[in-house]
Formats: sequence, C-alpha cells, structure tokens
Amino acid sequence: MFLDEPTANLDVIGRDQVLQLVASLYRDSGTSFLISSHTLSELEKVCHGFVFLNRGRVVESGNLVDILKRHTSDRYRVLTSDSDRLFQILQNHPGFDNVRISSPNVISLSAKAEADTVRSMIEAIAREHQIEVFDVSRSTSVEDVFREVLRNEAQQDRH
Repeated sequence: MFLDEPTANLDVIGRDQVLQLVASLYRDSGTSFLISSHTLSELEKVCHGFVFLNRGRVVESGNLVDILKRHTSDRYRVLTSDSDRLFQILQNHPGFDNVRISSPNVISLSAKAEADTVRSMIEAIAREHQIEVFDVSRSTSVEDVFREVLRNEAQQDRH
C-alpha cells in the first residue's frame, strides 16, 4: 500500500492513530507499505527499511539498524541549559565537527573519540563556562542520519 504524507495536517492523536493502524496492518496481515513523508521521526516508529532521496536520486537505503550504524557512530546529542553559548564554544573546538543547534536546548555534533571521552570533554567545557549539561548521548535519530547523508552528498558534489 502506498501512503503519501499520511499524517500531514493531523493533530498528535490523529498521527498516533494512523501510525498504530499502519503497524497493526503490517503485524496482523503482513501488508507492506511504501510511505512518503518528510516527518522522519514518525516513520522511525513504524518502518523497518528506509530509502532517502535527494533531487529524485537514491542517496541511502537499507534497514533502520544498518543505516543508523553507518551514520551515527560518531554523532552525539547534547541536552543543555544554553545551546547558543555552548554552540559558540564547541563549533571552534578542534575535537568536534558539524556542530549545530538542533532545538532550543539541544546541540548535535560529530566527534571521533569514544563516547565516555566525548561526554567528559563536553561536561568539562560546559562547567568551565557555567553551562549546565543534562545529557550527552549518541545521536540515533533518522532525521540526524538524513542530514548527515545530505551533508555528505553536498561535499561530494563540490569535489
């Protein structure tokens, strides 16, 4: 079954009901779905496989777990009291790349170090600047993966 933006313009309850219906139809009858959507966080809840398109071209595909493994091993999410100030500090730090503000209290970034080292570095930097850090964790959202894939595509196009 093909669904094009099935949750567009629905409130939270309506979106949940549509996603639950898709999941139950798949589980109970084996019905397969091809869902076109810009709301990737919703698709994470019901989809096993993903195909990312950019300008009509497939730029990544596979099952969710494999895609996450390929693209999130060095991505981190930082929940903080002051994302603007911490962003200004971390974007110029040599240990971090692709630093961006994801939401008012969340920064996402890339780092090649081990997770415990990344966490310790960020917490020390934040403490030095009197910024609270509530959580540092690996980023495993499909939206972050999509951004990463498109960023890599753009870099390849420039070369």
